[in-house]
Amino acid sequence: ATQSYNEPHGQIVYRYEMETSRCYIARDFLRNELTRSHTDFSKLRADLKANGVLVNPDKRKTLTSGIDKFIGSQQLCWELDMSVPIVGNIAARVVNTPPSAAHLKVVGLK
Repeated sequence: ATQSYNEPHGQIVYRYEMETSRCYIARDFLRNELTRSHTDFSKLRADLKANGVLVNPDKRKTLTSGIDKFIGSQQLCWELDMSVPIVGNIAARVVNTPPSAAHLKVVGLK
């Protein structure tokens, strides 16, 4: 089974795989959040793709795959390559920083 560092609470909207430096974000969730914050979804997609960060905007992924407690189904996700230099050390900060309640409220998880 996949090692989960934090017990998931609420909706699971992304999956980060440290072995491959890939992050999968639920496309519908991302579109809703970007719309809510008045950010252009299409422009962000084009910019990330042009910089080599967005590997696949239509990746089918089960975000809960390998986590025994959670049954999930495939959904459309953005597959991001977090090892691309333009991303910097965001992945290291995500993995090494426990989420705060404020952060979870920003993405609608709490």
